[in-house]
Amino acid sequence: MMKLTLTSFPICLFALSVWGCGSGAPAPPPAAPLSQPAELCTSRGSGNCLDPMQVERWLRRDPVELLGVADTSGSSGAKLLTLATRESGKRRVFRAKWREYDGSLFNDARKEIVAYRAQRLFLLPHEYVAPPTVGRCFDLSTYRARVNENAQASFEGTRCVFGSLSYWLENVHASRPYSSERFATEPEYREAMADVNTFTFLIQHGDTHEGNFLVTDTESAHDRVYSLDNAIAFSPYWRNPLEFVRSSWYDLHVPALRAAVVERLRGVQRRDVRALGVAEQYRIQRGSLQPTVPGAAVGGGAVRRAGPIVQVGLTPDESERLFERVQLLLSKVRIGEIEVF
Repeated sequence: MMKLTLTSFPICLFALSVWGCGSGAPAPPPAAPLSQPAELCTSRGSGNCLDPMQVERWLRRDPVELLGVADTSGSSGAKLLTLATRESGKRRVFRAKWREYDGSLFNDARKEIVAYRAQRLFLLPHEYVAPPTVGRCFDLSTYRARVNENAQASFEGTRCVFGSLSYWLENVHASRPYSSERFATEPEYREAMADVNTFTFLIQHGDTHEGNFLVTDTESAHDRVYSLDNAIAFSPYWRNPLEFVRSSWYDLHVPALRAAVVERLRGVQRRDVRALGVAEQYRIQRGSLQPTVPGAAVGGGAVRRAGPIVQVGLTPDESERLFERVQLLLSKVRIGEIEVF
């Protein structure tokens, strides 16, 4: 992957061992030829592209074959996997970023999962700015053989390693720094930047360095700016230190937001946000985690368990802060601080 430069600070100053920075190095080649098309759809009714909901099914599907493992740039420990599954009788080969869940405050796989879900409050699938992401538990023996020989099972009673699996964006490229002139004159650019900034503002994205944003590289598609590495979010406290010395997209930088998005946010109720307390739910079966329909929260933590049920989502405090961010954005529109188009 390459980088979309949103700021003018392309260097990491300190704390590399904790925070990491995108190196801009090209990704290693896939372990097998990728199925085509490989690009996500960025407009309604698109043809030669992938529906994000279809990709989400691939990420969840069993069985899945692990064809290759490679390191990603930076120091977060994320891996680039080449995977294969079958859908409608056809073999599908694709790539995904894997982040093992370890309870870290700074590289939290749980928040990757919830951030992907949270955008559904105000974006349609072809408008998504976070790539499809699901929770997944890889068989422990396979994981030790291919990824980490010292890995341990993530939950008592399981024989698997849990984490977030995010679709790896293909055919994306770097962009120039944010341009207020382009925002004023180019409709697709305006929509793309408004949507990604709405997202980063609402989830309180705490690591908006330029390596975490990519733009589509397909002339026939609508511009789409994607937000990656959404693992530091939903908190005003845990942020990359560089966020305090550069232009942070934790705040709103665009002068206007899409009217359709604002209207959807007006319809968001506190209960809608609280539902993200159980963004995903699993049942322990035969040593693995099987996705199930989310039910009522079984506790107030971020990753919680009751018997064979495991739930992943926002804590009550995180849910309340997200709802407050929605209200803050709407108030900025109401008083004219932010316009709509």
